[in-house]
Amino acid sequence: MANLENNRVSATLGAVAIGNILTAIKTIEAEMPFLIALTPDERQMLPKVSWDNRLFVEDTMRYIEAHPEFVPPYLVTAEIKKDYDLYLQLAGFSARLNTLALVVNDTQTLAGSENFSACLAYYRIIRQASNDGIRHAQGIYDDLKRRFEGQGRPNTPSTPETVTSALPAVPTADAGSHGGNAPTPPAQVA
Repeated sequence: MANLENNRVSATLGAVAIGNILTAIKTIEAEMPFLIALTPDERQMLPKVSWDNRLFVEDTMRYIEAHPEFVPPYLVTAEIKKDYDLYLQLAGFSARLNTLALVVNDTQTLAGSENFSACLAYYRIIRQASNDGIRHAQGIYDDLKRRFEGQGRPNTPSTPETVTSALPAVPTADAGSHGGNAPTPPAQVA
């Protein structure tokens, strides 16, 4: 964000880093071609290993290995063991990948928020400059304000001002940087 007091993330990724990250993701995907996407209903309905029943599963697996004579023919011991081993293996990756996905999403959200807030601050300045008759401001304002058309609550006129009204006032530059004409501070929207 241009406002240095609120800038929590300030980074970009170079082409080499992006390439390396995408290659690493592709490598992970290639190493696990058996991955399956569940439907929302399947996620809801499938019985799951949880912290509460994990010990039951561990104990049962020990008994299956120690006393295979009790395993009925329709349960294939080798497949039960493969599922159990894969579950444990994936559990080792899952926590780290979930944490990584969470911080990637959080950082993306923050970067987008800082960018959008800065764009809204610029929009407020352009709106005020347009109101003050500053050259070229009207065309920029007209172009940007159309992005807000059709937004807002039902039965409420949709205007960009409803979005920008929640933002703090934007500090203005000194008069010297505008050829002697100090811009009027952005109006507070009611």
